[in-house]
Amino acid sequence: MTAMAFRFTICCILLTAALAFSPNHHHHRRYRCSSSFVLPSTKKEIPGLEHLEEIREQLSEHIAQWDSCVEVVAGATGMESEEAELRLAEATRWKAWAVVKSELARKYIKTVIPSVEEITESLTWLQSEPLLLNQEQLEVAVRDYAEIYLRTPAANFRKAKNVAPRKFRQNPDDFCQLVRNRPRALGLTYNCADDGCASECGSCWV
Repeated sequence: MTAMAFRFTICCILLTAALAFSPNHHHHRRYRCSSSFVLPSTKKEIPGLEHLEEIREQLSEHIAQWDSCVEVVAGATGMESEEAELRLAEATRWKAWAVVKSELARKYIKTVIPSVEEITESLTWLQSEPLLLNQEQLEVAVRDYAEIYLRTPAANFRKAKNVAPRKFRQNPDDFCQLVRNRPRALGLTYNCADDGCASECGSCWV
């Protein structure tokens, strides 16, 4: 190979490399093949959404009622419809039913078909006195503790307040502020410091 041919070959290699790493070149290639190019999804995947299809099939006879409840949850919390449905499934134990694949085990899971009135009443109570939760607080509470907040929250409030540490029992406003800041407090309906251990660790103040 002559020196001139060698230099020509090197120039071709460098030109090809420059084009390959050029931003404009990549941009051109990306949209020229737009039919096969897919932008990466920025939507956060929520664990548990994969169970919704099976749950909806199981609830096919009550799907209109179920969908109405989902709309109520989504409207009150500001959640996307899919997440609102997932939280409703958690609150009514349909998610637990879907996760368990044993038909025998499923018989022991007490699922609930919610009514629009029940869900509306729960969410209205949470947004009213004494808690007065705003939409952001309600979204966090329902996302993390769906069953506590979507099923009988008023009863949970009374139980939790009655067994709370003395400083919260004596000052209801402090207890309400605690619930707003720490949503889990609404589910603490036992206090072994006062009543002794009863294996209620998941709902105990201690």
